[in-house]
Amino acid sequence: MHPDFVSNYSAVFQQFADIDGDGCTDISMECSPMNISTSPFRKFYYGNPSFAFSDTFKIYDTTNIIAVNDMNGDGKGELVLRNTETIFPYWYIKTISYGSKPPNLSEEAGLNTQNSATSYTVPIGDVNKDGYNDLIIHIRYYLARLFLGGNPIPTEKADEYSFNPYNSPNFSGRIGDVTGDGVDDICIGEEAEYQGEFPLINNRVYIMKGVRKPTGVEEEFNTEQTGEIKIYTSPNPFTGSTSVKYTIPREGEVNLTVYDIMGREVYTNTTFKTKGDHREEINFNLLNVSSGTYMIRVSSEEQKG
Repeated sequence: MHPDFVSNYSAVFQQFADIDGDGCTDISMECSPMNISTSPFRKFYYGNPSFAFSDTFKIYDTTNIIAVNDMNGDGKGELVLRNTETIFPYWYIKTISYGSKPPNLSEEAGLNTQNSATSYTVPIGDVNKDGYNDLIIHIRYYLARLFLGGNPIPTEKADEYSFNPYNSPNFSGRIGDVTGDGVDDICIGEEAEYQGEFPLINNRVYIMKGVRKPTGVEEEFNTEQTGEIKIYTSPNPFTGSTSVKYTIPREGEVNLTVYDIMGREVYTNTTFKTKGDHREEINFNLLNVSSGTYMIRVSSEEQKG
């Protein structure tokens, strides 16, 4: 890799991901000119068993590319791009190009950052143990937003971490499984200096525990009884509220629970129901939750004595 950087260039940002899916980690470098008049460029060095880096690909004027680990389950890393607004609306500041060799930079998924100015985009591993890698996008000055992988990749944030503007989130990164529960955890650190000059001695590094995705799916059948609970939601997708319709095979207590995509419970209701069809309206506007994907689970126990 040496010839690219002899007195002329500096490698500003580096990322590492298996972009072509061959099982070897690839290196992506953003190179900035130092002593010559030319454009910045990004160069991909494809990993291989011989540890030679002659297989490369160079793209000019692409300083907004970030290489991240596989987010859609196809075995290839992805490239996070700056939205060109040709496919996705302008408030999707970030888009994703699926891994390929050479990179085609086509915008195949969008991330709704709500038209917020972004700074860092960082892969953090699989923080909900669903088999897809996830990432953190830093919003300048006071926010860090979690976006989860999937197939398709969800467009909405799964969680948001807010900070005082003077304690803005400055970095995050893959910390791995700190608690040993098999789920990657989340690390976010606050700014160490204010305006690059005054040290902030009370700022901290936070580690948030990853949470397994619940075993339920968006519309889950419970087959523990002889018979099954059939559940349907309408409309789906929806804005504001949705109607949950379900059929139970016998009378008894019925529990309806809503989880966010991180597996956290955001709503639950337990009532006694008779055998047959039932309907419950859920108004998400009253739950104080953000837009995104939610999972609904209905379970029932047979009435006892």
